[in-house]
Amino acid sequence: MKTLSYYWHPECDACGELKPIFKKLAKLKGWKYKEINVEKCETKICDTIDYVPT
Repeated sequence: MKTLSYYWHPECDACGELKPIFKKLAKLKGWKYKEINVEKCETKICDTIDYVPT
């Protein structure tokens, strides 16, 4: 089963608005859904994400 991972930042207002859309997309596709806070994440992927608060 595929997993849709949604990387987000608490200071990103648009990220909060997009969460339900990604959850719904995962449900429609029959995929698992996982939210990842980039501030708390310590993986290589999170290290490469250059988030700039706007």
